Amino acid sequence: MNESIILSQITLDALAEKIASKLTDLIGQPKKLPERINSEEAAKIIGCKESYLAQLRHKGEIPFYKNEGGRIISYKRSEMEAYRDSKRVATKSERVEAAHLAQVRKSIIHSN
Repeated sequence: MNESIILSQITLDALAEKIASKLTDLIGQPKKLPERINSEEAAKIIGCKESYLAQLRHKGEIPFYKNEGGRIISYKRSEMEAYRDSKRVATKSERVEAAHLAQVRKSIIHSN
């Protein structure tokens, strides 16, 4: 198991590859997070309290799933991440650029 590496005979890329391979052997592949999550995890992802998550659910603003009996509620991780990402606010420079593009489009349309 002990392998000696002579640095003068190996490139940095090869060294990095060897280290990554050894780490993978030692710790295994990263575990994939479960797609279905409970309310506590969903609230953490979108950055709110579970009570607010329930309000969003009752208003129909977020998708959710019920089991056959309708008593257990779950969410899809990817849908909660998409909801969170949809709430991104553009930076000032992005808003200025968008306004400029809108003005250019408007001037092109009116010049025709």
